[in-house]
Amino acid sequence: MKVSEAINRIDARWVRKPKGFRVRFDIFTDGRWCTDYSPEQNAPPLNSAVMAWRFAWKLAQTCEVGKAPYEDGDIANIFVVDDQGERVRSYITDGYDVYHPQEELSPKQKAENSSDEGQTELETSD
Repeated sequence: MKVSEAINRIDARWVRKPKGFRVRFDIFTDGRWCTDYSPEQNAPPLNSAVMAWRFAWKLAQTCEVGKAPYEDGDIANIFVVDDQGERVRSYITDGYDVYHPQEELSPKQKAENSSDEGQTELETSD
């Protein structure tokens, strides 16, 4: 194999280094879950995955676990993404951790939101 071919192969399959990190979470707003990020997508990202995971953990500490019914401002599904929106493994567990996972609304809120046209109960940007 020529050196140029090897370099092209390496470039194509090399692990991409993220250009920054954000904390992604779902926030309960106007009776439904909406996806948000910190820092916001129009702001410079955090430059370290460790810093982002520490920030996510601190944000999770402000949340009430297992709270229902939900109120505006409640936060769930907190995790870290890179500059392309891909999930980032935790530096502690090496897993795709999620703080305060909440996949479904309470039965009362399911009934209240069932009349929303084209809306999902848990909106994501994935």
